[in-house]
Amino acid sequence: MVGVGDSRIDAVADKYPFIQRLGYLTESELKDELGSWMAYLNIVLYYSKGVSTKLAKGMDLGLPIITTTQGNRGYLLTGLEDVTAENVEEFVNIVLEACNNKDRVIKIRNTVIENVNNQLSLEKYSENL
Repeated sequence: MVGVGDSRIDAVADKYPFIQRLGYLTESELKDELGSWMAYLNIVLYYSKGVSTKLAKGMDLGLPIITTTQGNRGYLLTGLEDVTAENVEEFVNIVLEACNNKDRVIKIRNTVIENVNNQLSLEKYSENL
């Protein structure tokens, strides 16, 4: 886990020994760390400020993403419906499926890159106004 959190995050990390809490990382440190990741997990289960920018960070880095409906609000994404969970159980199932299927992760990554490239066009947004 990357980022600064509160005691609730500490409790989760303490409960599950496979979670490594890295805390705040500089941009350079983050890029080094990301090289070892299978996917960018964007588990957001409630609507709050700032969460959608975290998804953009993962997408901008070209990582395969797994997210939630709340986590990708405001985005005009295509082809990522099957990696967008409605609840924790769905999220875990998507992660487990990705862990066991390298081709699936590659497909997700390619779809993310395609979405990033499409987001650079004003035409995409103007069609939805």
